[in-house]
Amino acid sequence: MPDPISVLLPIHRWNAHADDAIASILQQTHTDLELLIIVNGPDTETRRRSAAYELADRRVRVIHHPRASLPEALNVGMRNASHDLIARMDSDDWSHPDRLAVQAAYMKSHPELAACAVGTRIVGADDQEVSVHQPPSTASEARWKILIWNPFIHGAMMFRKKTVQGVGGYDESLERAQDYDLWIRLADSGIGGLHQVLYTHRVRASDSKPGLDHLQAQHTSKILLSAWAKLCDAEGTEIEQIESIIARIAAGNESARSQLEHHMQSHGPSRQSLMAWMWSCWRYPIAATAHDDRQARIERGRVVLESKGIKRIFLWGAGDFARRIIAETDALGVQIIGIVDDFRAGSTLGEFTVVHPDTMPDSLASNEAVVIASDLYEQAIWDRSQQVRERGVQVIRLSLQADRSPEAVR
Repeated sequence: MPDPISVLLPIHRWNAHADDAIASILQQTHTDLELLIIVNGPDTETRRRSAAYELADRRVRVIHHPRASLPEALNVGMRNASHDLIARMDSDDWSHPDRLAVQAAYMKSHPELAACAVGTRIVGADDQEVSVHQPPSTASEARWKILIWNPFIHGAMMFRKKTVQGVGGYDESLERAQDYDLWIRLADSGIGGLHQVLYTHRVRASDSKPGLDHLQAQHTSKILLSAWAKLCDAEGTEIEQIESIIARIAAGNESARSQLEHHMQSHGPSRQSLMAWMWSCWRYPIAATAHDDRQARIERGRVVLESKGIKRIFLWGAGDFARRIIAETDALGVQIIGIVDDFRAGSTLGEFTVVHPDTMPDSLASNEAVVIASDLYEQAIWDRSQQVRERGVQVIRLSLQADRSPEAVR
């Protein structure tokens, strides 16, 4: 039996998308739920519209909170929630019909996790897709990434009530960044993520501008400084391992940065490992990949794989682009049979355990291939794959520039 779920939907003023947001919860395939609409503020229209839903569906409860405070509203909602498993929902967003079922099943199969997120489609005011956000897939990955930036979309989260209340719930003194503060305090309890894109988050025009607004930036700076101050120093053999990785990067091997990431996932972040990662980003800046370019790469992959009759693929690379490809596997029309990575062997990506490229079979079937799943390190992986290609294994690049090279998709 799936676990029952309480959904917290705070709303200050009724908006044009609130009906769709509520409907997307009430139409979930997981039906054992309650929807708590927390009206925070005295707006008469919002109270009237919310009350209509309470009358129409017995699963809806309306809670009135007099102050327009999001963290207060969420804490009130948690205290009134009937179930331990709690999902968030924002009043201008949308949840895929299977969202709660998939998250609840994941939480049930991972009792060690305090929370998890799903992949999120980001859209603008015109409902056009701006980007796709995918959260860290494991608690060990989240534990270091959260020290860089908030890697979770608030509305896409599901968490355990007892655990969240055990770390103090939402900090009601924070006007902004309350979710980021909570995730950092929750990280040691374990936060995971799923690749399936099951949530749609709408951003306002002001939200799409680079950087945070003044208040959010102030709170974020305090949260980060506090988290960094609590980091421990690396010692002994761990220091030697970090020194070795820094030396590789300093010698020009920028892809060794992923070895630092794997190190932090295996050992937990330390002051030295996090500083080394940040230094590597100064030495070899990470260029932002445009959403449209990534989409074009995936479309190119679909065309190339179909033209070659490829049905099963290994992914070479276990970073953000690999996550996106995993989420788009159905669109590619192929089955992923393994993930290889030179520096992340032993880590996990979704349900896959990443292995070293040297463990790949010497030959593959005619309907199998290796797809380079990296935009940042594609050329380095292509060069590294020469021996694999010489054995007759098909290695496919997704870069648009690959079309210019006759051997690029050999």
